[in-house]
Amino acid sequence: MKGGSGYNGGAGGRLSTIYGYSNFVGTFRSDGGEGTGGENGAAGTVFTKDTAAGGQKRLRIYNRKGAGVLPK
Repeated sequence: MKGGSGYNGGAGGRLSTIYGYSNFVGTFRSDGGEGTGGENGAAGTVFTKDTAAGGQKRLRIYNRKGAGVLPK
C-alpha cells in the first residue's frame, strides 16, 4: 500500500493482519507518497499478529525508504 503522489504526497494507509498460519512470502509496507512540489506523504502503519503458540505481534511505521523502524 502506498500513498499517492502529487504536489503533496498522500499518506500511507493502515494495514492489519491477524493469522494462525501463513505461507505468505513477501513484505507488507505502507509508505507515504512522494511529493512533487510540496511535502512527502505521512508514514503508514502495518500491524501483524500471529495467533499460533509462541507467535509474535509487530507494529511497524514506514515512510519513504524506511525499513519499518522508529527514527532516533
